[in-house]
This record gives sequence, structure tokens and C-alpha cells, in this order.
Amino acid sequence: MPLLTREHLRRAAPDGHPDILDAIAAHADAVFTKAQLTTPPRLCGFLGVALEETGGLRSLVESLKYSAERAHEVFPSIFPTAAAAAPFVVNEPTFAEKIYGHRMGNAQPGDGWRFRGQGLIQITGRDNFALLQQLTGLPLLAHPELVVQPEHMLECAVALFVRYPNILSYCDEGHYHAVWALVGSGRATGRIINLPAHEAALAAVMAAIPALGIGAAASTPPTPAMPVGRIGGEDAAAPKVGAA
Repeated sequence: MPLLTREHLRRAAPDGHPDILDAIAAHADAVFTKAQLTTPPRLCGFLGVALEETGGLRSLVESLKYSAERAHEVFPSIFPTAAAAAPFVVNEPTFAEKIYGHRMGNAQPGDGWRFRGQGLIQITGRDNFALLQQLTGLPLLAHPELVVQPEHMLECAVALFVRYPNILSYCDEGHYHAVWALVGSGRATGRIINLPAHEAALAAVMAAIPALGIGAAASTPPTPAMPVGRIGGEDAAAPKVGAA
């Protein structure tokens, strides 16, 4: 019996993009087995993060369409006022360079835009793409877009997910807050970005796949719709996994 089917995914993410659902289902058994993501707690941990980071498996590339007011709210140390943000929100590449340039290994012109959040767990920064290139053998520094391609998206997301320190142990113990903090900030005790959305995503996974819910599905309340794209605070852009 497959670990995960397209129908499971469709129930967890009813508004998910068909191509994303198909890509995950097609590679789930091979990728999850190789990474030892085969138990209910581990699958819940990974899938919950994937749903939250992609707005319900709808979007694989970070949206950087911010108003000046929202940019100030989300990145106050970079934009101390809305007026300070105004010159940078006119287009996404300019905004990406301002918030991501010279961080996370982004040292070359254009790196902030080139290595903005992408993929099922919103891989961000040249350093993470370099690490993932080592792990997968894919030429991701030259072609970061590979992390959103159907044949690679699950492999890339899982390869980075399992590299977070002790993340599988946190999954095994059901300490999903630590999982969410690791993925969002690089620290198990770090800030959790969009906690309600993470809780909604985990509940959706458990409700859609009863075997993963470990009995919790029956009592899971209806969950709110998740926003499309990644909506994070400043911690969301932190380096996620250390260099190999």
C-alpha cells in the first residue's frame, strides 16, 4: 500500500494545484522511504510544514508583493517606517535584494531574488541551495528553479527537511512546535512564524489521512483557509540549515 496517495493530498489540500499533488504522489514512496519519513509522526511533521509553507500546496515560489505598510510591519529592522519601504516595494526583485541581499550567503548581485523562498518548504538563500546541491547532486546554484520542478520538488524539500538538527526526533515525540521553529528560524526554540497557519495545516493533514492522525482526526475542528504564498516575519528568512 502506498505511503501517500494523491487522494490523501487532495483531502488535506482541497485547493492544491493539481500538478503539485501529482508530483508529490508520484515520488512519495521512493523519497520518503529513502529519508526514513515513513512513520505517521514524521509524515505529519513534513506534510504539515509543506502545506503551511505553500498555502495549501498552491504556490511554490515566495510572493514578495508587499505594500509599504506591510513591509514595515513584517521587516521593521530593515524598514523602520513605511516611507522607508516605499522605494523598494515597486517591484519584487528590488524588494528581494533589500531583504535578502548579503544574507544567507547571498553575496552576488541578484542573489536575493534568485534564491528567494522556493519549493515545498520554501528553501531560501544561496547557502541552503549550495547545501542542497551537495545533498542531491543537482546543479541548483546555476538552476535554482529545479527545486520547483515536478521531478525534483519532493526530493529537494525532504533532503533539506531531514537535515535540521534533531527534527526527526521532534517529529517522533510530537513536538511539532519545535519542528516549525526549526524550519522557520533554524532554531528549535526560535520564533514560530504564522503559528495558527501551522496548526491548521497539521490538523488538515491529520483529518485527511486518518492513519497519520493517530486517532486525532475525529476530534479535529474545521480549519481556516491558508493564505497563498509565504507570509513570514524577519525570522522566516534566517538560514535554515547549517553548511555540511
